[in-house]
Amino acid sequence: MAHPSKTSATAPLVVNRPIDLRAIDAVGFDLDHTLAIYDDAAVNALAMEEARQLLVEHRGYRERDFSVAVHAGDAATARALAIDLLHAHVVKLDESRRVRVARLAGLWLGQRDIDRTHPERLPERDDLVHPLSSAFDVPTMWLFEAVTRGHASGVASARALDPTRVCRDVRQMLDHSHTRGELKRRLVRDLERFVSPVAGSAERLREWRRAGKQLFVVTNSDLPFATEVLDRVIGPTWRTLFEVVSTSSRKPAFFAAADARTPTAANGVVLEGATASELEARLGARGERVLYVGDNARADIGPARSFGWKTVHVVAELAAGEHSAEGWGSPFIAGAEPSWFARVVNEYADVVCDRVDRLLSVEPDQRLAAPGGGETP
Repeated sequence: MAHPSKTSATAPLVVNRPIDLRAIDAVGFDLDHTLAIYDDAAVNALAMEEARQLLVEHRGYRERDFSVAVHAGDAATARALAIDLLHAHVVKLDESRRVRVARLAGLWLGQRDIDRTHPERLPERDDLVHPLSSAFDVPTMWLFEAVTRGHASGVASARALDPTRVCRDVRQMLDHSHTRGELKRRLVRDLERFVSPVAGSAERLREWRRAGKQLFVVTNSDLPFATEVLDRVIGPTWRTLFEVVSTSSRKPAFFAAADARTPTAANGVVLEGATASELEARLGARGERVLYVGDNARADIGPARSFGWKTVHVVAELAAGEHSAEGWGSPFIAGAEPSWFARVVNEYADVVCDRVDRLLSVEPDQRLAAPGGGETP
């Protein structure tokens, strides 16, 4: 099995477990950061500013509670990081969940401090550790650190710092910004500025459809926003190209329901608030005959694989290979060991690529074989 840190843009696909595309009836895609590429720096700046205002208006924070220190290199490795809710550290874990790099209130910790504070592995408990799984999670880290930095510098309110509460408040207000706030309205007003298609992907999708594959989309975005983005990255033909478009999907909960039922709402190819079981029933394809492509390990790849689907993980960081992000190093390495993120990629993804067009460029009846397994992409 190829290690992610050893790949680059010259290795279009990393095959962890073989997939015979002839045995795949339906191929599904996440939308954001899979079919649609975002200007993450611009979107995150807007989201962070709105969330900060919402924290003041709805959660009782004061402007002086925030002392934001933005680190330019964070976005390149964010999906390899987590927030330790016990010590208020942002951390990078190795494959055994030992802390190898850490930052407190925006300041890097030395190895001695790390070893003293984290002598044991961090547990896989959501109440103690919040993983960062997407480029959209970068503002979560920055706003969390802004509050802890405000406390450390003595300018924040006098109430005691509760990392769990701060993380929860930040996540809720960022979610509000993304779903019900001004952010999406600002994006839609200038969508060409913020969202781009993956070059050539629309035509290759049509080739896969002509080859007999049923195509579908699963997105957590609501129908109006998803429609705007699909029009931008695919064009109006998405309404006939895709068999199903599932909006307001609530991933990862989308994969949790075991039994199919009547969809909560339907509009042509669109299902709103559906589940994976409902989608399978609509497609007439189940389990390992379904291939799902997404970028988020926590919302897409892990749950899809547990549900029984084959998976392709879009990991943009593959294109950088072993190049290090500022301070954190490569997202695939923690200290001298593979990172926890690298372990997750290897365990849950059957195939890994840096862009969706890497997958779509192969023939839809091809066999994708792991290294040493014969035919290669």
